[in-house]
Amino acid sequence: MGLRDLLGHIPDKELVVIHETFGERDRQLNDLVARGEITEELAGELSHVREVVTAVRTESHRRLLQGPETHEVLAEVDVLQPSPKERERASGIFIRRRGR
Repeated sequence: MGLRDLLGHIPDKELVVIHETFGERDRQLNDLVARGEITEELAGELSHVREVVTAVRTESHRRLLQGPETHEVLAEVDVLQPSPKERERASGIFIRRRGR
């Protein structure tokens, strides 16, 4: 099962922000697994991603999450940087590409 399939199994939940530092990211991933929000397999996949931030809940961004090329789009697009107000309305997981 690829990252695209794994991401498809995450229901809309509260804001999920996984920080860039390895220790903090691993702690948050372990917490998400313990709460049953993500699988250990997905946590393993996400542990290799540099930064995971939330996806803003707009129709176009939701299409990015739900489209057939989700994995590729999420791996490449780096324009979503939600403001604090947008973060309050956010759901899902958005993977930002490595820094330029």
